[in-house]
Amino acid sequence: AFGSRSVYTPQAVINGVAHVNGADRKAMDEAIAQSSDGLPVEVTLSYRGDTVVIETGAGEVPDGEAHVMLVYFNPATTVEITRGRNQGRSFTFWNSVSSYHSAGMWHGKEARFELPVSQVARKGAGGCAVLVQAMQPDGTPGRILGAALLHRPKTGERSYR
Repeated sequence: AFGSRSVYTPQAVINGVAHVNGADRKAMDEAIAQSSDGLPVEVTLSYRGDTVVIETGAGEVPDGEAHVMLVYFNPATTVEITRGRNQGRSFTFWNSVSSYHSAGMWHGKEARFELPVSQVARKGAGGCAVLVQAMQPDGTPGRILGAALLHRPKTGERSYR
């Protein structure tokens, strides 16, 4: 998406429009501050029986196309390095993405998407985020317009924001 020939660790992508070294706290803070115009599209998640309901607010669609994405991530995972210059060290990866898929298209109007809980729950051991993400004219991902974190329901809880 950034036209780079490589990805790196620890790369952090800020709001789909900037990337910085995730170990550089100052660079992270600056990138977050520069994208501080917020997320203009409201995203609400709830459980209705055996269904996860994603509801989005209305807003402007940059370049005319946006996707509603489910992004699954792993719990904190410590990895022992067995080769290379970091051999013998261990690193903990937080919220590393394990998979993702589209729940549908968002066209700038209030929308509702329903998915079976069984489909959502089985993929993300660490959790699942829902993103409304603009797509650039060349088909690559762009700015994130709205987001919400889907938590597994606790007894008695039915809705999450």
